[in-house]
Amino acid sequence: RMAAVRSLSELWFQIGHTHELRGKYQEAKEAYSTVLTYDPRHAKVLQKLGWLYYHVAPGAARAPPLSESTGLEDPAATAQQDQAAMAYLERAVASDGTDHQAWYLLGKCCTRQKQYQKGFRAYEQAVLLNGKEPVYWCSLGILYYYNSQYHEALDTYARALQLKPDLCETWHNLGVLYENCHQLNDAADAYRTAVSLAPGNKTLRARLEAAQQRKRGQQLAQIPTAPSYNFAS
Repeated sequence: RMAAVRSLSELWFQIGHTHELRGKYQEAKEAYSTVLTYDPRHAKVLQKLGWLYYHVAPGAARAPPLSESTGLEDPAATAQQDQAAMAYLERAVASDGTDHQAWYLLGKCCTRQKQYQKGFRAYEQAVLLNGKEPVYWCSLGILYYYNSQYHEALDTYARALQLKPDLCETWHNLGVLYENCHQLNDAADAYRTAVSLAPGNKTLRARLEAAQQRKRGQQLAQIPTAPSYNFAS
């Protein structure tokens, strides 16, 4: 009987995975949910359901691969979707606490819901389990930034860039950090690098242009003014 249950569970998993690859997300959710009727602690299915609820808005054409999700432009989601995503991901890490990707997704969900302390714990578990994933360090840096821990944010962004120097989102976030600290030259350089890595991204181009404008304004303010004469004296 147990072998038959495992066989049915695997069958529904494959059906769900096929639907997901074809962009049929509602059907994928239904198939993955069926897996849970056979195995309520199926960690990978819980993670996939959490991911789909987190990242796939109703009517979306596709969900980006987990490896491409770095947080530059997270999608909008309903409160109900976020609550469902959180519940599934918490069950996933409870079922398998060694899955770094599940911890990372839980951290992203907590961050979007502004539950920053829970997000910190989740991201820290992710980097503890897999310290070679640059996206995890980049995401942890975002939380440090939100918490006004700028030195720690800089350190984690540096770790991310050591692992993957061409991750444009890290360069973007580094630019935001420098700009907030009024280091406009460094900010412009970081944004320029990000644009070179993703030339079609309008958000990055807008950030670069704004930083360059602020930089020019700052430089003009620092230019010594010509002597003035008081002809009335």
